[in-house]
Amino acid sequence: MNVRIASEVPQWINGDRTRLAQVLTNLMTNAVKFTKEGSITVGLETKTKGDVNLLVFSVSDTGIGIAKEKLSLIFESFTQGSRDTTRKYGGTGLGLAISKKLIELQGGSIEVESEQGVGSKFTVSVPFSEPKNYHQSTSIAEDNSLNGKHALLVEDNEVNVMLLSRLLKRWGVTFDVAENGQVAVERTIEKDYDLILMDLHMPVMDGYKATRKIRELQRNQYRVPIVALTASAVTVVREDMLQQGFDELVYKPYPPKELFAKLKMLLS
Repeated sequence: MNVRIASEVPQWINGDRTRLAQVLTNLMTNAVKFTKEGSITVGLETKTKGDVNLLVFSVSDTGIGIAKEKLSLIFESFTQGSRDTTRKYGGTGLGLAISKKLIELQGGSIEVESEQGVGSKFTVSVPFSEPKNYHQSTSIAEDNSLNGKHALLVEDNEVNVMLLSRLLKRWGVTFDVAENGQVAVERTIEKDYDLILMDLHMPVMDGYKATRKIRELQRNQYRVPIVALTASAVTVVREDMLQQGFDELVYKPYPPKELFAKLKMLLS
């Protein structure tokens, strides 16, 4: 995977960080899913259209591509290139439909260029402005307090696993990965963990049911902290998660300082 950021891109902008990251994560997830060989390139630059400044990011891949007759339909709910593609790779249409709506709500646009058998390029453009007086947050600084801890990462999305893996390694946390809740429950029976990072929506067994089972198994033992991971910033409320057995809630795409601060608090 290649990342190319133009030198003129400002360090800080005014914008919806969460929604932009959700769209970028969705596009990267699709690229990983449909690219079995070759490369994926994520680009970021700025452009000016009239008197409007645009933040432009793109995700290009050398994957299976999209048939020309399907390009105009690709952003409709549950649309995919072909039935064979759906059987082999699974669906992506709803994610692209939601991504388009999220970008349009910010006054932006999303476009696709693709050639079947060659690859695809998705380009997102959103208006932005630069903050006039920015003061960096005084959140907890990263230190070595998590070094040596052992975690269980429960996540079925390859891109999210990659992003979290980099953070955990940076903080000196060793970890195992479970692709669904059922595997997570089995892992907690086999060994002890200092922490569990639990995605809420997964196949086989979701994060809610897995957490209930883990709490039942540990009823008279050490209560391992479980952090809920979700992209549903509107529908998932922290207080509800605490009542369902979770110890903390982090919204994707995992702001590093926020995640570090919450893990440090739970493990202190």
